[in-house]
Amino acid sequence: MSRISNLAGFTTAISTTEDLTLASISVGSAVTANSHGLNATGVITATTFSGDGGGLTGVASTDLITTSTRVRFLDNLSVSGVSTLGTAVTVGQSGINATGVITATTFKGAVEGNVTGNVTGTADLASGLTGTPNVAISNLTGVAATFTGNVTIGGTISYEDVTNVDSLGIITARSGIEVSGIVTARTGFAVTYYGDGSNLTGVVSGIGLSQAGAARGTEITSINFASGATVTNTGAGATITIAAGISTNAQTGSTQTVTLDLSSAEDHKVTITGITTIDCAGGTEGDSHLVRIVNSGIATVGFSTYFLFPSGSPPSLPTAAGSISVISFSVHRVGAAGTQLLATSAQNFS
Repeated sequence: MSRISNLAGFTTAISTTEDLTLASISVGSAVTANSHGLNATGVITATTFSGDGGGLTGVASTDLITTSTRVRFLDNLSVSGVSTLGTAVTVGQSGINATGVITATTFKGAVEGNVTGNVTGTADLASGLTGTPNVAISNLTGVAATFTGNVTIGGTISYEDVTNVDSLGIITARSGIEVSGIVTARTGFAVTYYGDGSNLTGVVSGIGLSQAGAARGTEITSINFASGATVTNTGAGATITIAAGISTNAQTGSTQTVTLDLSSAEDHKVTITGITTIDCAGGTEGDSHLVRIVNSGIATVGFSTYFLFPSGSPPSLPTAAGSISVISFSVHRVGAAGTQLLATSAQNFS
């Protein structure tokens, strides 16, 4: 067929029911169709494209992309559903869920929820932590810390410049304890000091005891008065009254019984006449007493059964007026079993 240069009346030149075979056809300067295919240097617009599009370039959107090479998106990637990356990671509106390990150079932003497992590395900045999680660590190093509740230490705590210490056990200070204020024990508790207290001031550790200027002991903390002293109180502020000498009790008897009060005096002076019996009351075991008997007239003196003499019987004292006799005795026993006085006599000092 000869070249058609003018398409006017083209439809009348050939039969429309016959196939038209052309080696090449050009539509303008942009489209050429031949045995190699359709080559367009411009834009091809169609309602639908069908067939294999694997050789297409610059395709921005398709229902399904399968490729063995890297996919590069020059702008943002927006996914309205859930993206599954392999079998371990899914990405959706609720976030990223990974069942394996997430590795990144840097994690930024707030961490919410529970973190389990081991965390290694160095945290340069841990500010902004909120909530009340339980944190278990090996070592903690910081500049300052504030605790509004209780702090429990299972081992040993070392610190300096502490304001308040409340310990259930023993506090050990290797370099000593310096207290500038007052040490006060809580109600119901006592403060007990152990060890050397020789450098303490204002503490009475004992008293020195002397007799007529001669030392009889130092740092004495206990004194027992066998007799001659009266203690009116006990503990701090006790009052001790010591008699200036031997108490003397003077009594007079005439044909009667004279009772010596052994609890009020140690020296007893009895002036008698007639027949008189000397008795006693009170007394303390171990006390010593002296009885001076003065006859103001003719007198006969006897003694109660409390008095025990070496001969087994009372002595025969002089009866003449002006005679003086002395009876000395020690209290051997007092009480329900009966008083016993171990006595000796000296007679006729007239």
